[in-house]
Amino acid sequence: MQPTLTKIRLSSFAYVIFGLNLLFFGSAYAQKGNYSYLQGNQFYEQKKFKEAISFYSQAIDSLNAATPKPAALLVKVYNNRGNSYGQMGNYLFALFDYNKAIELDKKLVESYLNRANVQTLLGNFSDAVADLNKVLLLNPKLYEANYQRGLIFLLDLEQFEAAEKDLQLASEKLTTQPEVSVYYALSLYEQKKYAEALKVANKVIQQKNDLADAYYVRAMITFAQKDKKKAQTDISKALDLQPDTPEYVELKEKIMK
Repeated sequence: MQPTLTKIRLSSFAYVIFGLNLLFFGSAYAQKGNYSYLQGNQFYEQKKFKEAISFYSQAIDSLNAATPKPAALLVKVYNNRGNSYGQMGNYLFALFDYNKAIELDKKLVESYLNRANVQTLLGNFSDAVADLNKVLLLNPKLYEANYQRGLIFLLDLEQFEAAEKDLQLASEKLTTQPEVSVYYALSLYEQKKYAEALKVANKVIQQKNDLADAYYVRAMITFAQKDKKKAQTDISKALDLQPDTPEYVELKEKIMK
């Protein structure tokens, strides 16, 4: 028996209503998700990270229920919730969120940078370097990534030549951050390039004469050059600026022997 035209029309009408319901509820979920996301941002700015996480979680639930799923907004929510977890020291939860953000957008530089920070804090230095490599592939002029990678090479992996390359470039480009040049000098010192290291340290101190670490590194250099008098002057200056710093005290004791 063939269906009547009336039944066909009723069936088609039902599908239209069903589709409109999906759009309405999908839109409602998306709106609710966006509202929760904005609320989370407000709490984050107030450094109320627990509350921010609660709203970001609500946003994720709503956005995942929306049809179509607003992936671009989900990426932001996962990234920001990861930042909130990171601020609270919950690094594994932060890592999960950054992973989710990157799954949704494999070109999101911010999430690679954030994940590199967390990987460094967790001691996963090779993974952190891999993320920073990806950042610099996506944006070769993001010199903060060179700085961050250089610090890992210098302080964690003790790959001093690699550190020197990154920190030299970062030092040249991030001219408003003199501490970058201090670490560049330290990378040269670790390779026993004392004359070059001293030149960099002198330049930093000329530009900013109240940076304790610059005097500390210059004291290390001049002490290695057997100039105990200059080393003593510099380490005393470092301690004047930043008293009772254990590394400074230890170096002063070595110099005074």
